[in-house]
Amino acid sequence: MPLFFDHFSGGENECFEYAEAHTDLELVASQNVLRKAGFHLYETREKDFDNPVLGLRDSLIYRLYRPKAEIGRPV
Repeated sequence: MPLFFDHFSGGENECFEYAEAHTDLELVASQNVLRKAGFHLYETREKDFDNPVLGLRDSLIYRLYRPKAEIGRPV
């Protein structure tokens, strides 16, 4: 994630203040990995993903915000 925020910090590239990950409600292992990487649950979306096999699925949206020390630093 430090490389992502370093690359997308403005200048030639867009500046992102957070990274976002979407996971199926039932993929608990993926949610655990996201939490270990520092992501936090941002929102739950109901029936927002149409899986070709399972039909409409709920999604959990996780976000990891840019560390405060990097916000506003010169590029």
